[in-house]
Amino acid sequence: GPRVEAREALPPAAAGGALSLPEHTLVPKRGRNGILVANAERFREMPRPDTLHDTARPLTRRAVLQAGFAFVDTAYGLGGAQGGLDCSGLLMDLFDSFDIALPRFSGWQAEAGSYAVDVQGASETEKLQRIDLAAKRGIVMAYFPGHIMLYLGRNQRGDAMALHALGEYVQPCGEARETVIDVQRTVVSGLDLGRGSSRRSLLERITRLVVFG
Repeated sequence: GPRVEAREALPPAAAGGALSLPEHTLVPKRGRNGILVANAERFREMPRPDTLHDTARPLTRRAVLQAGFAFVDTAYGLGGAQGGLDCSGLLMDLFDSFDIALPRFSGWQAEAGSYAVDVQGASETEKLQRIDLAAKRGIVMAYFPGHIMLYLGRNQRGDAMALHALGEYVQPCGEARETVIDVQRTVVSGLDLGRGSSRRSLLERITRLVVFG
């Protein structure tokens, strides 16, 4: 049913005095000006705070990017550990804010969308061409086994960029050596991240594009 979203954390005073609402919390609407919330003891109806926003809105590129950037710097948590978001949890929450239910795991999310494009075995040039073509037709998620990202488009330098919840990546460090970079955040990065390492770049690893359009 209809819901509203807390786009920033609400302290107890703003949320009726009895509970707090963490950032990105979704709660059901009750009538025109009420919401339904729950704590450990019970459900309760309460007036809707002015800072809660309706989730019902068109799935446009602008709206998705605005909603996605609100998650930047959110703590990483594998499987939602300690309240954090992993890659699939991020996209599940992002699309959930548009009332679109994605599956929980990245491999299942790779089967969602309006259609998918298989890019396994394609060259980097071919992948970028297919990604940019897909981005002209809708919202694009880029997947490889174990990870999924929201494609953002090109920056001013022409680099292909993505938004994703990232635990770590590997970068070359001197001759035949590598460094593991601990991120543990939702970040914006280029698809070249990890190039030259044993794990390869994000672009090299992408096998499937999922398009909502």
